[in-house]
Amino acid sequence: MEQNNYIKRIIVLFVILIVSILISGGRLYNLQIVNGEEYLKKSERRISRTVNIKAPRGEILDRYGRPLVTNRMSFTIRFDALTWEKSQKDKIISELIALCGQSGNEYIDTLPVSKTAPFFYTYTPGENSQDEIRTVEYLRGNNWPDNTRPDELINLMCGKYSIADNLPDNQKRAVAGVCFEMEAREFSRYTPYTFAQDVDINLVTRIKEQSRNFPGVFIEVEPIREYETEYAAHLLGRVGLIYKEEYADLKKKGYRMDDLVGKDGMEKALEEYLRGVDGFQSIETTTSGKLTNISNPRTRYSEKTACLR
Repeated sequence: MEQNNYIKRIIVLFVILIVSILISGGRLYNLQIVNGEEYLKKSERRISRTVNIKAPRGEILDRYGRPLVTNRMSFTIRFDALTWEKSQKDKIISELIALCGQSGNEYIDTLPVSKTAPFFYTYTPGENSQDEIRTVEYLRGNNWPDNTRPDELINLMCGKYSIADNLPDNQKRAVAGVCFEMEAREFSRYTPYTFAQDVDINLVTRIKEQSRNFPGVFIEVEPIREYETEYAAHLLGRVGLIYKEEYADLKKKGYRMDDLVGKDGMEKALEEYLRGVDGFQSIETTTSGKLTNISNPRTRYSEKTACLR
């Protein structure tokens, strides 16, 4: 009797095994033979786009040809909307900010709210500073009261940008600051977002090593200003990213939202002469962001020089 029961169990297990093999085989046949070509095309789908090659600004020399302002190559971290994982933005941004802190690099954050709780505005209310004007415009643009407290503002921004409620307050503020910048800089498939500029090779290496954790994050090499003298800084001026309120006029002149422009001094006065014309390049990636083809760069840009007499 026991032997019969044992044989029955063996038969049942054998039948289950055969059925499992048949089901798995049928599934594999469907994936590889019946619909194999369709799935292959999906896996190899390519995304083609054109990217800018940043042109160096013209140098500023003194009357003897000695350099006052030159350019050097640096690393920039940008977000690409085509491969950006919106559902993972909290994690991606938080990890990038943590890496910046560990490596001593700074990222772009102009939200005028302190980075640690208890939160406070970094400007003096009532002085009508540029930060205060921009904050009031932002509040009104979202139909929020002008007298919104900074802690309330962070909570409102978390709702607007779908930032997870279970994050620590300081982390919410950090992610909200980056989302604020992304909106101000019109982050889209046509406009990449500049997260950090002039970062060191250690940070670049760590991001490259963990690239799977950072979909949509890429590194570019581009020129950055180098001031060769400690004197006359007020005359030479500085460059910076375009403000949203500046862009309406600069857009007509062919500028992009992530371009650098002269903000004051000679950099601003000679903007027309110092500005370079960007080149461009076509690249092809898979849907996962893997680079598959890159064309030769078309360098339309030119570098000019200004000489101070």
